[in-house]
Amino acid sequence: MERQTAVKCSIEEISSGKFYEGDREALRPSFILTKYGERIARVNIFGVITDKFISDDKNYGTLTINDFSGAIRVKAFRDEVKKIEKFNVGQNVVVIGKPRFWGDEVYIGVEIIRNVDDPNFESYRRLEILKRLIERKRIIDEVISLREKLSDEEFYTLIKEKYNFSEEEINFILQRKDESKDFKSKIIKVIKELERGEGVNLIDVFNSINLSSNVIDRLLSELIEEGKIVEIEPGKIRVRE
Repeated sequence: MERQTAVKCSIEEISSGKFYEGDREALRPSFILTKYGERIARVNIFGVITDKFISDDKNYGTLTINDFSGAIRVKAFRDEVKKIEKFNVGQNVVVIGKPRFWGDEVYIGVEIIRNVDDPNFESYRRLEILKRLIERKRIIDEVISLREKLSDEEFYTLIKEKYNFSEEEINFILQRKDESKDFKSKIIKVIKELERGEGVNLIDVFNSINLSSNVIDRLLSELIEEGKIVEIEPGKIRVRE
């Protein structure tokens, strides 16, 4: 099976995506389909270690990695445990590995892990991810636009041919887009309800919505970029009229 390129991505892209099991006989690797319609079979993530576990017999170990978007566990088994054993909570690391799924958890099977001391590395990594996602967002925007213009048959036929998506993958992308739209509407509604004429404290928004802080932070950033809300001063926002 051909070795896949490790994609520099955020943890949120992995955790919010859908896992597809591979097929060794068909030489098809397992992969994550992200909400941006990208198939990722190997990942390259950067973050800080926030938790570590090594079993007594050293046949199993995990590191929990947090980046600016979320958290995920990196797992190692048997001889692979040696790769993570020397790393500790608080270290910034780059991890390369393959997404795996067990139970109800998506995790990363470690291949390579290395320490990062450069204080500017996170800024560089965010920029690299942003550049990649701008192109992916363009594709998704085109898919959504075509969905509104074409019949079901025309839409699915065109998207399958142009982007090589299966019908199941197309439906997942549309579902994730609809969910994001619903969550944004909910955030705007909450801000309006909390508004008392002087803007709304961000902490009040986070406390009023039953979503993870990473998801709320990302959606607020998108709403600001879209011009639907405005930050009137640090820590205070309001809906743009």
